[in-house]
Amino acid sequence: MLAFTSDESGRREVYVRDYADGRIVQRVSMSGGSYPLWGPHSDEVFYRSDDGRLVVVLFKYSGNSMATGEPRSLMPLIEPPAELIHPYDIASDGRILALTPLEGASSSVSPGVAVNWHPDAKTK
Repeated sequence: MLAFTSDESGRREVYVRDYADGRIVQRVSMSGGSYPLWGPHSDEVFYRSDDGRLVVVLFKYSGNSMATGEPRSLMPLIEPPAELIHPYDIASDGRILALTPLEGASSSVSPGVAVNWHPDAKTK
């Protein structure tokens, strides 16, 4: 499966496509998205939503069909400082390295970095 961004609908959205035959195409984002990455087990896609949040969508495969779960927001991200730089990455153990806004700072302030963050981690 291939995850990609396209503006074919009039705005950037995230899609997945079966690259073996190219016929199965599924839109993943519901209200804009970019910077898609597959999770470490290839059953989830992460992306940056247009409102600046890191979002994850789970996938289930059955034969020649694919079903997506509901998009789940994980954390705020900043707009990356350059066009081709991902604002986050996913490690093989599921940990996330992300460019996040500094707590209490305006969006124009330099980014912070969340370390040792995991979707199951408890926040204060």
